[in-house]
Amino acid sequence: MFSRVFLTMGLSKTEINFRRLLAAAPQQHHQSKLIHYVSTLRELLEQLAADAERTPEGLPRKLQEDLTDEMVGLARQLKESTLMMNQSIKNIEKVNS
Repeated sequence: MFSRVFLTMGLSKTEINFRRLLAAAPQQHHQSKLIHYVSTLRELLEQLAADAERTPEGLPRKLQEDLTDEMVGLARQLKESTLMMNQSIKNIEKVNS
């Protein structure tokens, strides 16, 4: 149902998947899932860019910038999560030593 509504609005399946994942990623706290989200988002963004090159209108400039900003934010969140985990591991190792 959801994809049919968006397809009638002119969005591709790739863009629908990208938007769904982009909306879900900031709420994801499980690190391995967040890594998967970022990786999949990068692949979908590359696919959208390739699709845009094949069409005369391409991706709207503002949309492309917004998507890039979202990806940067997710990458930052992933980095902070990784740093916190590494620090926790170091603290545990100090306690166990």
